[in-house]
Amino acid sequence: MWNEVKASNPNMGVCEVSAAIGQLWRGLGPEEKQRHNNDYTLDKVSVVKLLSSSTAVCVCIVLYYFSLALNCSC
Repeated sequence: MWNEVKASNPNMGVCEVSAAIGQLWRGLGPEEKQRHNNDYTLDKVSVVKLLSSSTAVCVCIVLYYFSLALNCSC
């Protein structure tokens, strides 16, 4: 979703893209929201498994530098 919104609005910053995605979310029906929540839960389980593995330190370092690269002051 992020990539589609950003591609359609290349001049939007991180915070503006987030706000646009929020508007799209609020426009979804309950069934669609439940489907996305189910997908999120599956992704969350995968991340928890990854973080509990020996690669957790590497993942945390990558996420830290990624957050610095975004430099969002929302």
